[in-house]
Amino acid sequence: MAESINDKKVAVLIDAENIAAKNIDEILDKASLEGRATVKRIYGDFSAESKSGQARGWNKIVSEHALSQVQQIQNSSGKNSSDSALIIDAMDLLYSNTIDVVCLVTNDSDFTRLAMRIADSGLEVIGMGTSERDTSKSFVSACTKFYYLDENKKASGKAAAAAAASATKSGRGGGSRRTPASGGAPVAEAPAAALKSNGSGASAASSNAGKAQDVPKKVIDTIITAIENEDLIGDDWANIAPIGSVLYRRFPEFDPSLWNRPKQLSQFLKSLEEYFEVKSGEEIGRTGGSYIRIRT
Repeated sequence: MAESINDKKVAVLIDAENIAAKNIDEILDKASLEGRATVKRIYGDFSAESKSGQARGWNKIVSEHALSQVQQIQNSSGKNSSDSALIIDAMDLLYSNTIDVVCLVTNDSDFTRLAMRIADSGLEVIGMGTSERDTSKSFVSACTKFYYLDENKKASGKAAAAAAASATKSGRGGGSRRTPASGGAPVAEAPAAALKSNGSGASAASSNAGKAQDVPKKVIDTIITAIENEDLIGDDWANIAPIGSVLYRRFPEFDPSLWNRPKQLSQFLKSLEEYFEVKSGEEIGRTGGSYIRIRT
């Protein structure tokens, strides 16, 4: 029996001296498309004496995202001990038989051979890099699948712009605070209690009984990522069925009622009409199910 994507265990290994901390949400979004991230490690010199400001930037988000830091002090000039530590850990995971997918997050061509070795053993190797310009072509080719971390910025910007236009048209533009989204378009700011814990979130929801609250931007972005990476045949409509799985893998505490939204997935997605269109299969000439696309 084929293994379900929901059963796949994913190891996310990040070269923190090569990838900036600002990419963490998109990294975890992409990993959630492949399965559940059971291992999340970052490698670099995170000490105050580190020469890498990029690595030190990860210190602020370690707890929030449950990341394991693998501290590596550079022992000699020109040598990157973080690369060696990541490679050793990847091989240990390979032989442990506890992982189905390995995500290597780096722009460095030095990991090409590692990607090839993991793929040779039958595991999926998912590569992630910041842009086509920065990422080694040999590393991209060695991976089973590769994601550029900025590939969804356009879609996110379009959805945010559509949401802003919808809010203005319906006279709701002045009722909530707005913050810049990727691409510069405004998007509703998340309530502070959302996605912190079921207890605090439920309290926030009950204090605003009956009033729908803004859904956090990171949840909207995860839905956009899921849509953009669906296998679309002939048009831009994606089946909503996999989106719920992606949301629960990405946010174990995910519960639409935290924002006084319908718990049923199709109804929850319909409630985000500023960002998305949701229709039944019959309405768009397909058989059964519900489908979603990014509003433009």
